[in-house]
Amino acid sequence: MDKKNTIFITGANGEIGHGLIIKLSDSKDVRIITLDLSKLDTKLKPLIYEEFRGSVTDKNLVNKIFNKYKINTIYHLAAILSTGAEKNPELAQEVNVGGTALLLEIANRNMIKLQHKIKFIFPSTVAVYGILDIKTKQKTGAIKENEYLTPITMYGINKLYCENLGKYYSESYRLLATHNKRYIGSCLMQSKHYFN
Repeated sequence: MDKKNTIFITGANGEIGHGLIIKLSDSKDVRIITLDLSKLDTKLKPLIYEEFRGSVTDKNLVNKIFNKYKINTIYHLAAILSTGAEKNPELAQEVNVGGTALLLEIANRNMIKLQHKIKFIFPSTVAVYGILDIKTKQKTGAIKENEYLTPITMYGINKLYCENLGKYYSESYRLLATHNKRYIGSCLMQSKHYFN
């Protein structure tokens, strides 16, 4: 019987996805499946098991992937980032929120059907915080993780919603474990904790 852990990475062709694939492929007991709109960098192809091209919002494609593989861990990196979200908020909502909701729902259904735990990991952002004026920001200093969760950008609003959606699925369906980390842009790739 195959004992490899199947890892599914969405948004695999981005900077974070590249680093994650390289790091995860060091382990011989993993099978890496990827999903991205664009063709995966040729240098990464030998490190993965199968590549899917398409959108995280494509219900038929996501179902196909889950029907083909018993997925143990999802790294959900696909997103419309900050500047893109401000320029096209409707697309950002569709991809960031709709894509995350679709993945969580399909993962949850498969988890219940197969009776195995699925770990769902996705990067969030410090954009979930919002202090509206400089004076308040200067007086506030360090804040707690659950303070000032009043995002002022579309990206921050999307990510905070997805954090709460993940929390809902984790608490309502005990087999699905969601984890999110809040990062400042390029700090994400430098964090060893992201890969653990």
